[in-house]
Amino acid sequence: MGIEYNMHMSPHEAKVANANLLEEITGGNTATAADAAGKLLRTKIREESFTRKILEPKPIDRASCQIDADPNNPEHPRLYKLEQLAVQTDAGVVTLVGDYSYEHIKTRFPKVYMQKIQTKTYSLTEEEIYALDSFFIHDAVNDLLTSLEYAEDSMFVRMMDTIIAANSSDPNFYRNTAETVLTRSTFTDASKMLSSRELDVKHVLMHSNRQKDILAWDGIEIGSQATSKLFVEGLSYDNIWGGVSLQATLKKFYNQNKIYYITGGDYLGRFYIFKEPSVNVEKKMDKVIFYAYEWIGMYLLDTSVAMLELNV
Repeated sequence: MGIEYNMHMSPHEAKVANANLLEEITGGNTATAADAAGKLLRTKIREESFTRKILEPKPIDRASCQIDADPNNPEHPRLYKLEQLAVQTDAGVVTLVGDYSYEHIKTRFPKVYMQKIQTKTYSLTEEEIYALDSFFIHDAVNDLLTSLEYAEDSMFVRMMDTIIAANSSDPNFYRNTAETVLTRSTFTDASKMLSSRELDVKHVLMHSNRQKDILAWDGIEIGSQATSKLFVEGLSYDNIWGGVSLQATLKKFYNQNKIYYITGGDYLGRFYIFKEPSVNVEKKMDKVIFYAYEWIGMYLLDTSVAMLELNV
């Protein structure tokens, strides 16, 4: 029996679905729940991860990868993709090398290591499932999504911060201002940092509070299609200012005084998906236990980003 989550389930429909699915899990069929949760998780992470909107994920398979030994544990193999940069450039790369660590090197042939990300477990007792007025797969996925989304987005930000830290004395990579509110002139002037490298700004990443600053600018047309979607309807991503995409976030790890100007395409980097987000479901005693995992690899060219920092 396939389970499809319906966001418009009534409490009665949810209770019936919960009872039916719990019966399957108790009978040893955990694959149905895992499949339903995995499908929902993959849909929601595409919608909510700002990294996936800025750096488009590309699937790869085992045939595309090679293996070497972990220098800290020679008996432990590491899976990597040997990349050849698609652009002629003197840029180096910041690449994920495993265990949430990064390497900043000058090479046109970086090794992009696949990192397994696994969430903590989410569990519900049978009594809790029977008492729910919502489909428990949805509740589980929301909890798992937070963990995976945090891992992806925080990795991406830390990689950008690595680039900025290496170039913090260069005004074409990093600028700070005494302003506590983002003004149009400061925003526009800082957007020119990438042009010194003959790169266009394709994405801007900021805290949602800075997005509110933009609403105060003179001449912002609240009724325009872009701003109505971006601000009135509460969406966090749209194409504005001549094709530049704006991504705003309220994530707790994100520093609200930092604004990143990011290029795109081959001049930005790659985000590889070796294993799509998947969910494992187990039944232990009277508990149903979920956890999610994925395998990803990522690198950024070290010329791909600039930062403006406000005094907030």
